[in-house]
Amino acid sequence: MAAIVYKHHNAKTVPAKVVGKGNTKYHINGLGKITYAEIYTGKKLFKIQQFYPSSNINTANKHIKYSFDINSDKTIKHAVKLD
Repeated sequence: MAAIVYKHHNAKTVPAKVVGKGNTKYHINGLGKITYAEIYTGKKLFKIQQFYPSSNINTANKHIKYSFDINSDKTIKHAVKLD
């Protein structure tokens, strides 16, 4: 999945990182904003969520842009654009 990194000339950046919270791995860009999340059941990836640019861990559930259900072969089974 491609991730878009937004930069502002006054923004301080830090290295991108992955933060685990429960069964979710949040991929956070250098500005501290979530770009996407991988949701697992056990060790199996079953959903990917892409977020609006201003999203952080505290606001993630309210800022989901797309949700992708994933097949066992890691292809997209179903995609939904959320408002």
